[in-house]
Amino acid sequence: MSDLPSLRLRGAREHNLRDLDLDLPLGQWSAVCGPSGSGKTSLVFDTLVREGQRRYLGALSARARHFLGKLGQPDMDSLEGLPATLSIGRGAITRNPRSTVGTLSGVLDLLRVRFAREAAHETPLSLSSFSFNHPSGACPSCAGLGVEDDVDPALLVADPARSIREGALVPTLKNGYTVYSQVTLEVMDQICRAHGFDVDTPWAALEPAQREVILFGTTALKVPFGKHSIESRLRWKGITARPREEGYYRGLVPVIRETLTRNRNANILRFVRSLPCQTCSGSRLDAPGREAVLGGRTLPGLCALPARDLQEALAELPDSPVGQALQPKILARLGRMLRLGLGHLSLERESTSLSGGEGQRLRLAAQLSAGLGGQLVALDEPTLGLHPESQAGLRAVLEELRAQGNTLLVVEHDPDLVRAADHVLSLGPGAGPDGGQLLSQGAPGPDPLGPPPQPPGPS
Repeated sequence: MSDLPSLRLRGAREHNLRDLDLDLPLGQWSAVCGPSGSGKTSLVFDTLVREGQRRYLGALSARARHFLGKLGQPDMDSLEGLPATLSIGRGAITRNPRSTVGTLSGVLDLLRVRFAREAAHETPLSLSSFSFNHPSGACPSCAGLGVEDDVDPALLVADPARSIREGALVPTLKNGYTVYSQVTLEVMDQICRAHGFDVDTPWAALEPAQREVILFGTTALKVPFGKHSIESRLRWKGITARPREEGYYRGLVPVIRETLTRNRNANILRFVRSLPCQTCSGSRLDAPGREAVLGGRTLPGLCALPARDLQEALAELPDSPVGQALQPKILARLGRMLRLGLGHLSLERESTSLSGGEGQRLRLAAQLSAGLGGQLVALDEPTLGLHPESQAGLRAVLEELRAQGNTLLVVEHDPDLVRAADHVLSLGPGAGPDGGQLLSQGAPGPDPLGPPPQPPGPS
């Protein structure tokens, strides 16, 4: 081993690790290799990262630890020299509809500052006016989510070749009653006949206006409500049948919409789609924030551009002292996104829609922009889904992160990326109970993923 400071792990037994001992040089880029199931994740994330998180939580107040939850100590004898840990694994991306590429990368925060300082609008601007996560900036119709839940009538149709009686609509019971209609099949037939068709007409044969009657109601006649006929109720023992309430048939969609406002249950959500908010057109912002103009551009308009096109659009904005201060920081963050193969992403895109590889590389770019050092940064196959042309950019970003004084621990299978590391750990020899051993470690060789040297056999 070198004279570099090192992390010293002894007797790691988490999952399939077999009393593993490890001396890991700090301040270097270490690649962790081995067959699937050999113990790579158990070592990196379930032992080192989890112990780092546990120690961090232990430094907080008892009240904070209560809300953040508890992390059990990994099964091991001892661990010394562990820096603060940061996991940028594939599952670590924020799964929150209020989290976007813009918020994760930090680019949106910088653009908000520039628009608040320089954009032209009729009302006085403030920084919060350009934040969809702030009450004063969020669109009042969608509360800053950019989408509204609404019933999609197409999701109500099970089989257009069938009639209403036969179950053309999804919420149809075996007795023919259509849930959410609030009327019996016989009453539904009366409603249909008032508009020139009946419950035995195939849905595909109905005119659009006739389908509208079933879905959205009619005021052509008043009908009795209730899913049980008067004859059925008269047969019930101990029940005094009352006359049913009469009124206009409301239609399935209005009833489902009303139910949705009270209870977002699984039955209701079968018929719901999230559609762009009609008020803000999906921009998430209230009028002052979405209508303010800077150099002929609005903030939502810029956020809708792919990162590769946003750089050029920003270069066309008017020169100003504020722009001169912020532009280099914005372009640097966008440049890292492009180097990591994320140029196709727009700032408005939700983090929930990102793949594991995209989310991990986006967090990597944000971590590099933060400029923090002295951490152990753990990554899980950052090349996953990355185009080969972008691998050089990934290597450069990892080298820059290491240059900031961080220790990189990268689980990886790509031989080119492993070859670029300073140090390689090989686990195995097999998977599950046949793995969990540290087979070799040291500088990467010409074939870093090849079989490790075998101990000599008996003479």
